[in-house]
Amino acid sequence: MMTRISISDIIHNKTFRQTTSLFGSGIFLSVLSTVTTPIITRTLGPVDYGLLIFFYTITSFILQFFNFGYFFTVGVLLAETSSQDEQRRLIGSSMIITLVIGASYAFFLFLLSFVVDPIFHTSIGSILKFVAPFLILNPVITLITNTGKGTNRIDSMVYGLSLPKVVRALLLVILWMTGHLTLFSIIILEVLLSFIPAAIVFLIFKPTFSSLKNTVSIIMKKNREVGFHMYLALIAGQTTYELDGIMIPIFADPVQLGYYRLANAFPYIMNNFSTSLASSEFRTYSKEPRISRKTILINYGILGIGSLGTIIMGKLIIRLVAGASFNVPFGLVLPVGILGFLHGSYQPYAQFLIAKGKGKWIRDIGFISMAVNIIGNFTLIPLFGAIGAAWASVLSRGIGCLSNIYFYRRIVS
Repeated sequence: MMTRISISDIIHNKTFRQTTSLFGSGIFLSVLSTVTTPIITRTLGPVDYGLLIFFYTITSFILQFFNFGYFFTVGVLLAETSSQDEQRRLIGSSMIITLVIGASYAFFLFLLSFVVDPIFHTSIGSILKFVAPFLILNPVITLITNTGKGTNRIDSMVYGLSLPKVVRALLLVILWMTGHLTLFSIIILEVLLSFIPAAIVFLIFKPTFSSLKNTVSIIMKKNREVGFHMYLALIAGQTTYELDGIMIPIFADPVQLGYYRLANAFPYIMNNFSTSLASSEFRTYSKEPRISRKTILINYGILGIGSLGTIIMGKLIIRLVAGASFNVPFGLVLPVGILGFLHGSYQPYAQFLIAKGKGKWIRDIGFISMAVNIIGNFTLIPLFGAIGAAWASVLSRGIGCLSNIYFYRRIVS
C-alpha cells in the first residue's frame, strides 16, 4: 500500500525547509545581482569589468591551493559527532587553522602582485598589493559552508553566504549614487566583506578553544585519511576548471572573460539548487546507505528546466541586465546551459561520497576531470576563446558527473 504524502508533510520536512531556504537565498542574491550587475557594468565598462572579474578569478583560483583539505575534514568530523561540546571544540580549532591558512594565502597574493601585470597583461598589480593583507579571512567562507553541512545548521550557510552580499549590494548602490563607484572601490568593498562570515561563525556556533592541541591533532589525523585526498581532488578538478579564467585573457582578452562570467551566472544558479539540496542531506548521507530516489528525480527535473530556459532565454536576459554593449554570443550561451545541468547533476553523488569519507575516490574523480579539462582548455581556448572554454568545461563536468555516478553505484550495489 502506497504511503500518502501531503503538502503539509512536505512543508514540515526539514530537508525541504533547509533546501528552500538555502536555494531561496541564492535566488534572492541573484535578484540582487540583477540590480548591482547593470550598475557595475555600465559604470566600469567592458574593460574595467573584465579586470574586476580577473581579480575575482585570480584570488579564488589561488585560494583553492591553500585549502589543504582541512575544511572538508571538519565537515566530516562534525557530521560524525552528536556532541555539541565536541562540535564547538572542532569549530574553534578549525578557526585557528583557518587563520594560519589565511595568513599564508594573503602573503602569497602580496608576492604575486609584483609579477601579475607583466604575466597576464593587466593593470591589477598595485590594487592586489594594497588589499592582499586584508584577505586573511577569505578562507572563512569555505569553513562556514562545511561547518553548516556537518552540523546540519544550514541557517549558518544562509547567513554566511547571504549577509555579505546584501551589505555589498547596499554599499554598491551608495557608491554609485555618490559617484565613487570605481574598480578600486569595488575591490576594497569585496575585501572588507570577508570579515562578516568570521563574525557569523562566532555568533552562531560559539566555538571554544579548550583542548586545542588534542583537537587539532584529531583534525590533522582525519585530514591525512580523508581531507587531503579531497584537497587533491579540488586542486585537480576545481582549479583546472577555473583555469579558463586565467587563459582567456592570455589567448583572447579581458572583455571575453567578462562575457564568459556573465554567461556562467546561469549554471551557477542551477548548481546552487543542487548544492543546497545535497548540503541539506549531508549529515543524513553519513548515516544512510543510499540517496533517496525522490532527491535524484527532483534534482534532475529542476536542472532540466533551468538548462532549457538558459539556452532559450540566456542571451536576451544578459543584454537586459548588463546592457546592449554586452553582446554575448549564443555560441557561448548554449554550452553554459548544458554545463549547468551537468554541474548540478553530480552534486548529490559527490556529497554522498564525501559524507562516507571516500576521499580517495573523490581524488580519482578530480584527476580524471583535471586531465579532460586541461586538454580541452589548451586545445579549444586558443582557437575559440571564451566559447572554447565553455565547451572544455562541458566535457570535463560531463566526465566528472559520470565518474561520481560510477563510484556511487559501487557503494550501493
